[in-house]
Amino acid sequence: MKLRETTSTDIGHDAPQHQRRGKQIGLIAALAVVALVVVGGVAALNVGHDNTATTNEPVSAPGHGDSTATGFDVPATDVFGRRVDTPRNAAGQPLPQTGTGRTSGDPDWLTGAPVLPAQGGWQRVGGASVPFSTSDGPTRVADGVAAGWAHTPQGAALAAVYAGYQVNARPGSRTVRERLIINPAKGLREFEANRAAGRLPDQLPENLTRYFVAPDAFRIDSYAEDMAVVAIATRGVDDNGSPAWTATQIVMVWDGGDWRLQPPPGATPPQHVISTLTGGWIKW
Repeated sequence: MKLRETTSTDIGHDAPQHQRRGKQIGLIAALAVVALVVVGGVAALNVGHDNTATTNEPVSAPGHGDSTATGFDVPATDVFGRRVDTPRNAAGQPLPQTGTGRTSGDPDWLTGAPVLPAQGGWQRVGGASVPFSTSDGPTRVADGVAAGWAHTPQGAALAAVYAGYQVNARPGSRTVRERLIINPAKGLREFEANRAAGRLPDQLPENLTRYFVAPDAFRIDSYAEDMAVVAIATRGVDDNGSPAWTATQIVMVWDGGDWRLQPPPGATPPQHVISTLTGGWIKW
């Protein structure tokens, strides 16, 4: 089984509505997985829909507006029809931490889900759907980037999704890169060179980031005080139109008092396609 691949010519106005929707959803896993794993730069995505060509031409990132703004505007929905809240502060709205927090002695230390409320649990930041919990952070936003993830498996999972999406939704932001990734010197040099050459836009266009949707589940493959290996299940469809998920493994490192993403040694981290969310997968 594999996820359906699509091209811009596959999705035209002359196709039946259900077929267009199915093929558009087939793009989601590909785009979301790219967002979760491409941390050395922006992938050259040329994905179209409704017969419209798409390019990654540099665009200016929207201003973060009044950084003291709080609360939410009218909620929106993602391409699956799921609620996504729009924070008045474009950098995101941290939520009050009301939970007592898990400890390593708790039976659900590795299997419990963070608490994501109906309002504000998934917020649109930089065009991507990212998680904000009331149990495991983030607790603050500084310079347009969330921080303050709990030193727990759940905090690592939340940070993995946030970092993976934001690094790619806002690829030209040095602040995002410095705060969210473990940066070897060579990586920073390449980043600066690509940025100077105009290859890294401040923000990807909405017709790409709209597919950076909330993953359906996560799994903690291993956990230690200084490192967490997190698997993320991203929804898509297989060749037969049946639900399928791409499981992507992400390594998070506890560094400087917060979780940061460690780039994979190769082009991409381990990935495989699954047909069910059984076997240790934890739904948000």
